[in-house]
Amino acid sequence: MTGMHVFAVGDVGAVGGRRHVGDEAMLEALVRRLSTLGDYRFTIASAEPHETAESYGVQAVPRLRFDGLAGQAGLDRLDSIIDAALGDSSAIGMDDAAWSVIRGVAAADAVVIAGGGNLSSLWPELILERVAIGRLAGAFNKPLVVSGQTVGPAFTARDGALVAELLGRARFVGVRDDASVDIVRRLGVPQERIFRTVDDAAFLVPAETEVVEWLPARPYCLVTFSGHEGAVPFTEIVPAIARLLDHVADAGGLEIVFLPHEGVDADDTSGDGAVHRHIAAAMQQPSRALPILPNGVSAELARRAALSVSSRYHPAVFAASAGVPALAVSVDDYTDHKLSGALGSFGQLEGLFSAISLGLGDVEAGFDRLWDSRDAVAAQAVGIAQARRAENDGWWAHLHAAISGTHDDATYRWSEREQVGYLDDELHARSTRLRDSLRLVGAQWVATHIAVRDQVAELSAATAPLAALEREAGQAVADRESALARIAELEVSLKAAQNLASGVADPIFRRHHRREAAYQNLLNSRAARRAYRKLRRIVGR
Repeated sequence: MTGMHVFAVGDVGAVGGRRHVGDEAMLEALVRRLSTLGDYRFTIASAEPHETAESYGVQAVPRLRFDGLAGQAGLDRLDSIIDAALGDSSAIGMDDAAWSVIRGVAAADAVVIAGGGNLSSLWPELILERVAIGRLAGAFNKPLVVSGQTVGPAFTARDGALVAELLGRARFVGVRDDASVDIVRRLGVPQERIFRTVDDAAFLVPAETEVVEWLPARPYCLVTFSGHEGAVPFTEIVPAIARLLDHVADAGGLEIVFLPHEGVDADDTSGDGAVHRHIAAAMQQPSRALPILPNGVSAELARRAALSVSSRYHPAVFAASAGVPALAVSVDDYTDHKLSGALGSFGQLEGLFSAISLGLGDVEAGFDRLWDSRDAVAAQAVGIAQARRAENDGWWAHLHAAISGTHDDATYRWSEREQVGYLDDELHARSTRLRDSLRLVGAQWVATHIAVRDQVAELSAATAPLAALEREAGQAVADRESALARIAELEVSLKAAQNLASGVADPIFRRHHRREAAYQNLLNSRAARRAYRKLRRIVGR
C-alpha cells in the first residue's frame, strides 16, 4: 500500500542548538526505513519544527507541552486537549500549539511513537505527551504503533496506569531490552502484541562522504560519557575513567577519541563536551575531542572503531551493531536497564560494568581479557550483529505492514542468542553482583528522587492559592499606597491651581465690585430723583 501519511512523535528538535544524537537518530531511522518500503509522508511533532522539517524533509508541528504541570494540572491539560479534539473549541486557547498536533493526527493514516527511553516516571511530562498522542489516535480511529522503547523501570502508580493505557491502545509494542518485555507484560499488554527488537537507529547508515572527514588515521577507541550521575556522583568516577582510558591507550595502542552525543558543541559547558574535558584533563595519555556530529556519522565512527567505551546508550548500540567490542559503564538502575539491552541484544553483555567496578579497577581487567581474545570476540559478535541486521529489516517490514493494514504475524521474529564470553568466572560473578547492588541502590535513589519531586510539586500546588492571595494582597497594598501618593500629588496640584486661579480672579472681582457699587449708586440716585418729583407733585396738589 502506498501514499501513507504518518504522524510520529519522538524526542526531536535541537532546542537552543542543543542536540541529542540518539534521539534524533531514532527519528531519522524511522523516516528513512519506512520511506524505502512505501510512499510515505510524515508529520513530526518536534521541539523545533522548522529545524526538523529542514533536516529530514518532513512536515513538522510543535510538540505538546506538559512542562511544569505536576499532578492534577497535567491530567487536566490532557483532558482539555482531548475535549478540544472532540469538538469543544473552548477547551484550550485558540493559540495553543496543541491544535497543530490535533490536526496532524486527524489528517494522518497512522500514528507512530518512535523509539526512546522516556516511558519512565523520571519524565512524567513525556508520559503525558505520549498518552495524549495515544488518546488522539483513538479519538480519530487511527492505528497506533509503538517502536523501539525502553520502558520503566521506575513508575509511580499514576504513571504506570497511564503507560499501561498507552501501550494497551497500540496494535503492537516494540521494546529494545528483555527487562522492558517483562514490564510491558506486567502492565497488561497481551504477549502477542509485544515484540523484542533492537534499537530503531542501530543500523542507521550515512553517506560515505560524510564520514571520511572525521575518521582517525590509526586504530582508535571511541569514548562518550555523559554527566548523568544517578546514584554515583560523576566527580568521583572521573579519575577512574581517566585511568581506564590511559590503560586502553597504553595496552591497546589505541588513540582515545572523545565524541559527544548531547550538547551544543564540544565547548559546551554542560553537555558531553564538558564531561570529556574533565576526563581528558585527568588523563596521562593524549586524546582528541570531536564536535557533535550528524547522527549517521556518529553511528559510523562507532562501527569503525577498534573499541567503544561509553556510559551512553547509543554509542554502545552503534558499536555493537557492527560487532565492535564495547565496554559500557552504568551509574544507576535506569542506565543499567538501558545498557543491558544495548549490549545484550548483540551478545556483548559481559562488557557492561557498574561504576563500582570501574572504581575497583575491574573494567581495566575486563578490557585486558577482552583485548586478549578480541579476534574471537569480534568474530562471534559480528555473526550476531549480522543476524540482528536481517531481523531488523524484518522489523521495519512488520511496522510497514501494521501501518498499511497488511499486518502479518509471521513478518517478524526475534532470535535468542548466547552472550559472548571472555571474562573469567570470578570477574564475571563479581561484576554481576556489583551491577545488582548498584541497581538496587540506584532504584532506591530514583524512588526517593521521584517521591521528593512529587511532594514538592504537590506542596507547590497546594500553596499556589495562598501564594496567589499573598500576591494579590501585596498588589492591593501597593495599589493603595500608590493611590494615596497620587491623591497627595493631586492635592498639591489642586492647591497650586487654586492659588493660580485666585491670583487671576482677584483683580477681576475687584473691578467688578467697583462697577457694581457705581451701578448701585446710580440706581439709587435715579430712584431718589423719581421719588422727589413724585413727592412734589403730591404736595403741589
